[in-house]
Amino acid sequence: MAIGQLELGAIASKRLSNAQFAFLSACHAASGLKELPGEAIHLAAGLQFAGFLSVIATMWGIRDDDAFKVAEYTYQYLFHNGLEGLDPSEAATALNHAILHLQ
Repeated sequence: MAIGQLELGAIASKRLSNAQFAFLSACHAASGLKELPGEAIHLAAGLQFAGFLSVIATMWGIRDDDAFKVAEYTYQYLFHNGLEGLDPSEAATALNHAILHLQ
């Protein structure tokens, strides 16, 4: 098995027809690199290009314990109707719910 770096271009070039939802629990996953200001794509956008219907990612730093809570509250909201009731189009509402709960 080869181990190496996963390039953003490799992610963005995929065509994932069943990709529904991605939650990126990492700082700045939805912001570009300071070293490459001309690059408009970031990890979250790469996942959307690949076919994910909904992607949650941060544009800023977040404390690890807060990130855990945001993820927990977001998933609780998304799965309130069980696994079969998951609707990725509710990702923004779920994130808003999680942030309000965190406050």
